[in-house]
Amino acid sequence: MEAAAEPGGRVLVVAESGHEPLVRVLSAEGHDVDTRLPASALGPPPDVVVAVRASSGAAVLASLERRFRLPVAPVIVLSGGASPKERAGLLRAGAHTCLPDPLDPDELRAAVAGALAIQRSRNASAEELADPLTGLGNRRLGERELELFVARSARHGNALAVVMAAVDGDAGDSVVHDAGARLAHTLRSGDVIARWDGPEFLMMLPDTDPKGTHRAAERLRQSISAAPFSVGPETIALTASVGWADWRGEDPSEFKLRGERSLQQAREAGGDAVRPATR
Repeated sequence: MEAAAEPGGRVLVVAESGHEPLVRVLSAEGHDVDTRLPASALGPPPDVVVAVRASSGAAVLASLERRFRLPVAPVIVLSGGASPKERAGLLRAGAHTCLPDPLDPDELRAAVAGALAIQRSRNASAEELADPLTGLGNRRLGERELELFVARSARHGNALAVVMAAVDGDAGDSVVHDAGARLAHTLRSGDVIARWDGPEFLMMLPDTDPKGTHRAAERLRQSISAAPFSVGPETIALTASVGWADWRGEDPSEFKLRGERSLQQAREAGGDAVRPATR
């Protein structure tokens, strides 16, 4: 008895033109296929995105808001004549894979099926990796993502930084929720944030050197003190302590520990501070 075929997914093809053969191939596989121009709004998140040409892939990756638990959808880029440097840039920006264009229909089917399987696995595990108070990733996801980022930096030699931020003083649930939202909105689309413990948040900044990390840490600190927080009928002004560390080749636990030490130094400085103060 043959195993039941996997159901199709929602596939979005982003292209200026010439996408009809792709749509036919994917539709024949049972996928629900939609199309968009690169400059158009992408609409509801699909299961998989297929972007035709490197420029379209870059536009898609720039416009897909990273949902801080998990990526919105795997992005397959038909990179055509893009250089190795351009393809590497797309992968660093979050592309699932880059494929030649034109490509064999079987290769397209296999790539979409693989990306769809990954996305379904992500969706299945999303609930256990989400922090129920903030909607961000929880500590478990933070640990997993940090391991992945360190492994990627070790393999490719990319810069990497961690930032740890904590609200100073007593922070109830509403403050923690709103603080998480402020920090998340201050980050770039490729960065990752997770609630670590109580009012503490862990953030991972790929491809960021020490100077850039210090600037990001200052922006994160300011995002907390920029406006008062609503607590019931009242508003209160709060600050944050922020510590950061750049990756120096150590394992994830030692890397994170340096970030925690920097956070502690910011707290010991009286709060509303970033440590290291300069780099």
